[in-house]
Amino acid sequence: MLTTQQPSIVKLICYDAELLSLELEFVGPNLSRYKDQNNISTMSNKVQDRILVNISKGIECIYNEGIMHLDIKPQNILLSSASRAVLCDFGASQIGRYRGTETKII
Repeated sequence: MLTTQQPSIVKLICYDAELLSLELEFVGPNLSRYKDQNNISTMSNKVQDRILVNISKGIECIYNEGIMHLDIKPQNILLSSASRAVLCDFGASQIGRYRGTETKII
């Protein structure tokens, strides 16, 4: 679990280890919804820039915690109604400090 709160990382509300269930914050649709038939973004440059900054801060935060996401794609980036981009789906992520070859799947 992260030791710091970061607005660009989906928040874990609660979990149940016995039932293998997670409750996460509701953010909004994923970025794959915001493209045309040619896979070109339908968002303004200003919104795209904000998304890039949000996700970069999220990636920096998890990297500083020793986590590698390993599955960053439009389907794993959620967009709030206020155009806040949030990284989600840590199912493929790995945790470790990456100085050697040891990592473990979380």
